[in-house]
Amino acid sequence: MRYAGSVIRRESGRRTVRRWAIHLAIFSAVVVALMVVVASPGRAAEGSFVIGAYPLELEHQTAAGKSVSGTFQVYNGTDETLHFTTTLADWQISPDGDLELAPAGSLPRSASPWVRVSPREFDVPAKGTFTVRYAISVPATVADGVGGEYRSMIVAQSQALPSRTGGIMIAGAVAIKVFVQIGAAAPGLAVTDLREVSRPLSSGAVQPPSFQVQVKNTGNVHLRPVGRLEVRQGDRLLYQLPINEAAATVLPDATRIFTVALPEPLPSGDYQIIALFDYGGAKLTGGRLNYRVPAQTEQP
Repeated sequence: MRYAGSVIRRESGRRTVRRWAIHLAIFSAVVVALMVVVASPGRAAEGSFVIGAYPLELEHQTAAGKSVSGTFQVYNGTDETLHFTTTLADWQISPDGDLELAPAGSLPRSASPWVRVSPREFDVPAKGTFTVRYAISVPATVADGVGGEYRSMIVAQSQALPSRTGGIMIAGAVAIKVFVQIGAAAPGLAVTDLREVSRPLSSGAVQPPSFQVQVKNTGNVHLRPVGRLEVRQGDRLLYQLPINEAAATVLPDATRIFTVALPEPLPSGDYQIIALFDYGGAKLTGGRLNYRVPAQTEQP
């Protein structure tokens, strides 16, 4: 059985090192849907602080030398008028799914220098919304032949409000992801690794195996692939479990790692572990792992 983009090998327990490239000053303010509950020792929470935005993602397809524009709304769920200030940031996603932020214009595929927000500062009334305009102007020097996807993030941060009991300041922000596709989109996805990542229990008891699937976006546009892990023995399908059921994003040239655990241990024998993904291409992509469960030896 062959699948498009299969590059599979089995390796022993090398774990992917999590890469933290977070610009902490920005990260501390960015929450896509924020709720902060204020409380003091010995007291119940006095209230909640809720803000939001819609839509949370802005996607445009355009060409070099062209401009596009649109709007988004910021919501204030508090009982006070809030003053917001907007900034721009670059962003990417780690293989483990962590959002990594960086200063605007610092990443290779940054669209931040092209984005303008109007107004940059604004007030949102209590329990109300405010419409913000934006424009994206792509330089003529960006050639369609080396186009693809560029990204930015619009961060709208609110002022800090004092607690009604005094002494505690609360603030928050909303983050809107911006995708700019230059030229035609060409989706592509490959399964680059499939391995068992189960850890033996100290008691020696048999546990259900877990499998780690690594995929790479080989195209020029972000994907939200949805897949399944199949466990087969010969012609029999024993298990079919979802992978990335929440349709998490995989950015161009980036990898993502997903882990799937079986519901119960497998008896001794030979199995085929197959990962399949639908990413919106002409055919599924996937990979296979030949997996053996050794016979259990009797304890004296």
